[in-house]
Amino acid sequence: MFDDIGQTIFNNEIVGSASDFNMGIEVETIRVNSAGQLTKEPYPKALGNQRKNHFIKTDVYQVQSEIITPTARKSFDAMHYLMALNDTLRNALEPNELLWPMSMPPVLPQDKRSIPIANVDPKQKAYYEKWIKTRSDTQGLPVGVHLNVSINDDVLQTVWESQRDKYDSYAEFVNYIYIKLAQGFGYYRWLITYLFGNSPIAERNYFKLDEDQPSHEVRSIRSSHYGLTSDVTHNYRSVREYVDNIEQNIKDGNLFSEAEYHTSVRLKSMNGDLTHMVKNGTDYIELRMLDLDPTTALGVRTSAVRFFRILLSYFMMTPPITTPDKINLKLDQGRAMNEVVAMESPTQQTIYHHEAQNFLD
Repeated sequence: MFDDIGQTIFNNEIVGSASDFNMGIEVETIRVNSAGQLTKEPYPKALGNQRKNHFIKTDVYQVQSEIITPTARKSFDAMHYLMALNDTLRNALEPNELLWPMSMPPVLPQDKRSIPIANVDPKQKAYYEKWIKTRSDTQGLPVGVHLNVSINDDVLQTVWESQRDKYDSYAEFVNYIYIKLAQGFGYYRWLITYLFGNSPIAERNYFKLDEDQPSHEVRSIRSSHYGLTSDVTHNYRSVREYVDNIEQNIKDGNLFSEAEYHTSVRLKSMNGDLTHMVKNGTDYIELRMLDLDPTTALGVRTSAVRFFRILLSYFMMTPPITTPDKINLKLDQGRAMNEVVAMESPTQQTIYHHEAQNFLD
């Protein structure tokens, strides 16, 4: 069951350490008034200058609040940060304001141009304005949860000591592990959509009357092709090919920048330079496939974070899901399965139930 990396972790009795990842959590929400309409209130005054607050920011639109926790050595500590910041945001709201509990926005005005873009620095605002012009006028409105995850450095060093003869450099070794994680989550996104999908309907004016849209309640509009996607090629054969693919799409004019690569799994560098990952190793992975959970004030439950930790451990310690020459085809299959699952009735068992049960077993 284990590959060489997993066997090394097991032999060194560090399975526990290897299963507790450094984590930061981002939760996006929409501020509404007591009637359930988009708020007209500015960024909460009690939070200070919105351009300088590193923990509670504004996303594309001014009505979108984004909580960003500090990176914690333990995932449950990240949840504690999230609880504190969530309380801070809620306490700073005006008396007539609430946080909308769903990923899909509330009833929207017919003229989406009346929804103000975030009051961010001029360069970022120009990017948002340019981006909105290339998309539908609602595609930037759905919100969700992102998990930013890195592997414990002590675990990496322990495994590296026994694996160094198999790689040309430490960076290559680190990138191999992170690309395995990316491939695993890229393929099994359909399972996450099945277990955690929570955006069954779109409220009035999200779609135009004559626009293609779901004809029935679905499992997750946000996770389907109706959500925020990048209509570009994907390449997860290696970190180098992942970076080269994004840079080529930017060069060809398909993307404004790496930030526009809206996919469910992104490999990241702390300094923001993609080529840095190839030379020095990936710093962390960003998992962007969770809808808001409307049954909790935080938008995400500890049980969901625990499940992601189990998946991270599994993908790190077991062989890749297929060979490098077949991985992109495998991930295309996974994306097609995710579309099916996202568009299924939310009250029905998925057609991939058997495969899901086998994987969980």
